[in-house]
Amino acid sequence: MNKNQLKIHAKNSIDVLRSRFWYEGIKLKMGFTSAYQLEQFFERQAQKNINELSGSTQSILFRNKWSKYALGINVPKNQKLLRQVENHVPGSIRELNHPLWKILKLEDKCVDHLDQWFQELEPQVQAIVYRRFSSDKSSLPHLIRQTHPLVVSQRLIQQCSLDALAALLLYWQESIHLNKIREAEYLVHLIYRVLLMLGMEFCNRQVAESVFELFRQKVFERMDWQDRRFAVDVNLYLEGIKVLELILYRKTFSSWHERCRAMARLLDGKQGFDIQFGLKILLLPNWRMGPPTKQQWDQWHYEYKDWSQIWITLRKATKGRVPNDAVWHSLTEWIQPD
Repeated sequence: MNKNQLKIHAKNSIDVLRSRFWYEGIKLKMGFTSAYQLEQFFERQAQKNINELSGSTQSILFRNKWSKYALGINVPKNQKLLRQVENHVPGSIRELNHPLWKILKLEDKCVDHLDQWFQELEPQVQAIVYRRFSSDKSSLPHLIRQTHPLVVSQRLIQQCSLDALAALLLYWQESIHLNKIREAEYLVHLIYRVLLMLGMEFCNRQVAESVFELFRQKVFERMDWQDRRFAVDVNLYLEGIKVLELILYRKTFSSWHERCRAMARLLDGKQGFDIQFGLKILLLPNWRMGPPTKQQWDQWHYEYKDWSQIWITLRKATKGRVPNDAVWHSLTEWIQPD
């Protein structure tokens, strides 16, 4: 492990991620290709102060500051610099200090102040989470949180934003806290869907692997999957992003919201079950409590064949009939329960 890797390893993984997310967003939106270019653009005054130094020394100084942001070694804290960047890339400060990063850090400590966290989210999300209520016509309306989180969550995934993801995470934390296991399991599947829907943005910012690993650690592996275990790895997550993107590649959308609605419909099975079941969370038998029963083993084999067939047809861009086609029968011969 080199010196830079040691520094990154010592940092909180969430701070590393939010710094990289901020940096890559600025680089993309400004059309730059390197940390050195960004440093030159935003640090012109600093450059004047060291103009007596040799060109090579200047280059080292310019590379060092922003390259540390790029690697997540340092989190930008200089308010003057942050405001300067914000003038060129509106919304960049919020991306760096987004409530999502704090919620992931605090985990279930957020449950005691849910409304405080919900009210930090963007107005579009708050409008879904809350309803306005007034006791009589003369009084001013006040906000009351909706009482059916599962219904609300279906509307949230169509927003497809960091704020919607944060709201789902808060609902999930509350369900875990209240021991509502079925509700928590439903919500965790929706969280994974939103991670897929935001996947290309994460890939463009080169943070998709880090985002997935963070949610795997903080959410997916904290779930009690009973006789199963979470079995999605980063490669499968990235493949799911690619499949979803290829399906939408030739389609045009009038807005990001319309694109999000299209993705939500695909993942909800409204346009065929292949995407819904192929891109769902993969669960494998859990041997923690001993070998699975024959019934559990047979059920897993059936589900795994179903999942495998769908992935084969998705990769080949063909249609199949589960469980009545050649792919299914070949899988049956390949995967035989004992």
